[in-house]
Amino acid sequence: RTLSNAAQALNITPSNELCWERQLGGTAFSRTFRVKVPRVPGRRGTDRVAIKMVDVALVARARGVSDVRVWKAFLADVALVNSLPPKCDRILGYERLTTNPERTHLYLWKRLGGISLASYAFSEERQILQATKFQRFTYLMHRYILQLAQALAAIHAEGLAHGSVRLENAVLDLGGLNGNSSVQASPHGGDEASPPANILLTDALVGRNISFDTMNRTAYWPKEMFDGVSGSKLSATHCVKATQEADCFQLGLLIVELITSRRLTEVSLAPLAFQPQKLQELTRAVQGMCPVAIACATSLLSDDLRPRSLTKRATAADVAGKLKVFVEAHKMHRTYCPAAVGKEEDAAAAAAAAAAAAAGPVVDGAGGKRK
Repeated sequence: RTLSNAAQALNITPSNELCWERQLGGTAFSRTFRVKVPRVPGRRGTDRVAIKMVDVALVARARGVSDVRVWKAFLADVALVNSLPPKCDRILGYERLTTNPERTHLYLWKRLGGISLASYAFSEERQILQATKFQRFTYLMHRYILQLAQALAAIHAEGLAHGSVRLENAVLDLGGLNGNSSVQASPHGGDEASPPANILLTDALVGRNISFDTMNRTAYWPKEMFDGVSGSKLSATHCVKATQEADCFQLGLLIVELITSRRLTEVSLAPLAFQPQKLQELTRAVQGMCPVAIACATSLLSDDLRPRSLTKRATAADVAGKLKVFVEAHKMHRTYCPAAVGKEEDAAAAAAAAAAAAAGPVVDGAGGKRK
């Protein structure tokens, strides 16, 4: 710690060092921690960030390649991920990169401005919202899913794949409520007119990067990720590349978990792609709660669940397009986002005026011109 660039930049001393508060997720190959760090010189107190620690040496051994090759691959991946937020503000990139003196670990820093969607999905607050204010609940659920689909569609538009579309990798950005990233507020605002939090999709990988930490999450794998499995045995050597199709399948499962407020691993630890009847039971139970979101989920899932009119799995862009219409037409949208509604109306009026101008003057029945 005392020899790293991060320690020097933050003026860390033995009495003022990084405080690793808790592990947020990951495996031996890559772990993410919530870390308390001292603020920059001149500011008192501490800030909380998330640091993704990649064991470069371990990944290199697992892949059977040199450490240098792994370093270059991860740096290229980070550069690609950081090019995405300017194109879509729903994607969270990495703010800085550091390493230990031995260069065996790479630390990817990102800001921590809210709570994970997983924490919110299973919280008492969400349960109360569903039970007492159904209109707000259904609007917010569709709004959150829309923003996730938009972020994922932006990643796919670049020919990349996220690799791990899960509730834990989506953040409710509470900083958007009042510009203060440290605000501790309700995800849906304190009153009816308060703007809701926005979704930030994080922890993106690129399609050419092989994921090593999915073996304990086979319940969330689509059928195509099991291609090449010998018999019924799945071994650690069965590593698969992240694909856009797998992202879309995982987005469908994420929607089911968010709406039902139930972990799918509680339903079954076996791959759900091969158990469509269990997914059908779950989606049928909440069909009346959020029908549009459930319709989107089924269009993203296996062949056994998709409507007969769909011959192939829907894309994130398809889902975003369908939900955008629903969200913007919802009566709560005007309450929560009056500025956005005003801009939409101004844009529509401008488009109508431009179309009228292009059509030329209107001629009345007497042969005169009306302005």
